[in-house]
Amino acid sequence: DQAMERVLDLCLTLLRAVPYSPHTTLPEGDGRSLIEHVKGMDLLAEQKDALGKILYLNEQNAVLMTYYRNNVLHIFALPSLLASFFQSSSRMSREQILRYTRALYPFLQSELFIRWPLSELDEVVDQWLAAFVEQGLLRFKKDVYVRPEPSSREFVLLTLLSRAIAQTLQRFYMAIALLLNSGQNTLSAEQLEDLCTVMAQRLSILHGLNAPEFFDKSLFRHFIQTLLDLGVLRKDSAGKLSYHPMLGELAEGAAKRVLPAEIRLSIRQVALHSNEEEQDAGNGEGVA
Repeated sequence: DQAMERVLDLCLTLLRAVPYSPHTTLPEGDGRSLIEHVKGMDLLAEQKDALGKILYLNEQNAVLMTYYRNNVLHIFALPSLLASFFQSSSRMSREQILRYTRALYPFLQSELFIRWPLSELDEVVDQWLAAFVEQGLLRFKKDVYVRPEPSSREFVLLTLLSRAIAQTLQRFYMAIALLLNSGQNTLSAEQLEDLCTVMAQRLSILHGLNAPEFFDKSLFRHFIQTLLDLGVLRKDSAGKLSYHPMLGELAEGAAKRVLPAEIRLSIRQVALHSNEEEQDAGNGEGVA
């Protein structure tokens, strides 16, 4: 209950410091008043134990809330991405932050219709980093940004902020992992899209994700098309996908910055298993 209040207060403070656009309006009041408002709509349930109150969503409302989350995700995408960098790295220079942000931003911008063009990105990133420092989410020391101690309240808030974009980044990594496991000129865009959807459904079961958009086929289709538009992927005469030889190294380097090791391992394992199933199915057809 108090933890949620702190998170909401942080989000409001950050959005006042770095407004998404002149046309964005923020709700009145603080985190506590927002919680009471949502409870009044019967969307938030409460349970008490010896340690205090726990606020939670029932299964139906959890799915409903994904609609509201998706409506505001573009506002939190960039700060969430920046927070993600400090889940695996304790410190990063401005140059490192900008390099990985520039690499991932075109895909986030394309999917979420984020307003800033690439030419304005560095300036906006600097504004967010300054806001993070102001709120104690980062420290700027000897030309590098340093995260708080993992046991601190500030690090918990930084971690919670990073989760807003986590599923989107996982979907990106899924598509690349499946493509790399299948190899050059093996899959069409449609086949990759289907594999991504099945893999996401499997991962959602394994990790208890209750968000239908995690395995929304249209989101994978959009990501694959963006890869094609940017020249990261190409189609051969048969419609099969090829990719730059450095794609694996670049994708893994970026993934290490934004995804926990256990998530990357889980995605790679499921991708490998999916590839083996595809090969077995192909061999079975050949024998038949």
